[in-house]
Amino acid sequence: MKKRIAELDFLKGIAIILVIIGHGVSQIYLTEPELYQQNVLFRFCYSFHMPLFVFISGIVASLTVKEEAVWLKKRFIRIGIPLAVFLVWHYVLIKRTAIGTFFSPMPYWYLFFVLIADTLYFIDRKFRLKMVSFGVILLISCGLYFKLGKKADIITQLVYYLPFYCAGTAALSVKERLEKKLTVIYGAAAVLYAVVFPFFRVSTEAQEELVKELFSLDSVSSLLLMIIFAADKYAVPVFGIGMMLFITRLIYRFKITEKLRRTAEFIGGHTLFIYLMHAEFFRNFTCEPLRDCIISCIAGLVIPLLVSVGYGDVKKMIRSAKNENPKIQK
Repeated sequence: MKKRIAELDFLKGIAIILVIIGHGVSQIYLTEPELYQQNVLFRFCYSFHMPLFVFISGIVASLTVKEEAVWLKKRFIRIGIPLAVFLVWHYVLIKRTAIGTFFSPMPYWYLFFVLIADTLYFIDRKFRLKMVSFGVILLISCGLYFKLGKKADIITQLVYYLPFYCAGTAALSVKERLEKKLTVIYGAAAVLYAVVFPFFRVSTEAQEELVKELFSLDSVSSLLLMIIFAADKYAVPVFGIGMMLFITRLIYRFKITEKLRRTAEFIGGHTLFIYLMHAEFFRNFTCEPLRDCIISCIAGLVIPLLVSVGYGDVKKMIRSAKNENPKIQK
């Protein structure tokens, strides 16, 4: 079993906290989307939190991938079993949404995405395709995206996030070549993020309205819309990821940040259950939006964290019992 990398767990912990905060703000103001889409905290989280998660997934895959199919099998078991359980919970037990909406919006889309991306990466490594499989799927996804729009959620996510997964798989080799320059590169990305963030909007429609207002335009050309799309979906997240890598480097240089590091690392080791469960705890407890958001976010983090720790303890007990009694394995 490979030793966990502290910095990756730290980044995962920060990323899942940003996911919870972003979802918490949007859920509490669910009936008034214009409020949460204009919220600075919501826009900050949504500007890079999922690209960061996907980027980390690519790094993890590059560290663990093997050409034997058992690697892919283990990935499907580790992710697929909890995913299947929570899909039953989502659609059958609490009937949170109708099964007919499965493809858009797709619940737990990130896990479906990771399973697809891991499969592509496994095929790519096994047959030495040099990222050809990713390129083909991305081109097909782009064609379907512009034809179907957002009717198929997973197609949208493949278009948005496959480049970040690919970047993650190449990150460690790039890091080795540019190690001496990385602090400067990450610092420059952090500065650029601070410059562009005030102009970031979650939806293309909101960004279009902002551009019209800034430049006193009656309409926005298709070319300008494509530039806006590329900037919001790719450039801003790249700068945001660079900013987080810069902050991580700084934090790991000072002993005074040890408790913060350990806390985030611990959370980062349990992101699967936190991701699957956190939305179940977003409620209007007091009819006071800010207070409800805080309560929901704390509950959405702490309770799934406890469940994940308990699940891990049960797995260890079962594994220990099998080791002590070989007959159980038969």
